[in-house]
Amino acid sequence: MSISEIIDCATEVAKWSGIGLGAYLAALVGISEIPRFYSKKISSQEDLERVTREEIEKLGMDNKKVHSLFRKHSEGRSCRLSDGIYLIVTGGATSNRAVVRHELYHIHKGHCDEISSSKSIKGVLDYLFRKEPQALVYGAFGIKL
Repeated sequence: MSISEIIDCATEVAKWSGIGLGAYLAALVGISEIPRFYSKKISSQEDLERVTREEIEKLGMDNKKVHSLFRKHSEGRSCRLSDGIYLIVTGGATSNRAVVRHELYHIHKGHCDEISSSKSIKGVLDYLFRKEPQALVYGAFGIKL
């Protein structure tokens, strides 16, 4: 193979890899948007606490203590505060039951307990191809992966 053939092949691989990654990311975004059509909006701290309790029961997560915090201009996120104690923060235009389910699934599957560097390539790939799809599918459809 000549250098130009190798470059042509590498260019073709890069092009199709980019198209595939773009399609994958578009599918993730699409799945995350599905609940907007059917999931009831959460508009207060009381709503968030009630929905969180209900969804904790459904997942059988009674062994973990989950605090919830409603912030008017916040996207959904979850984190571990200490052993067995977690926090979900949500609010704003995207706050609904599916977001709470999504964040609880991250906690349920141990994603918040895993120590991985989100700045490393391995950490980013693990998040994009394992953690986030699992939580998205559970949040949108209730399917445990």
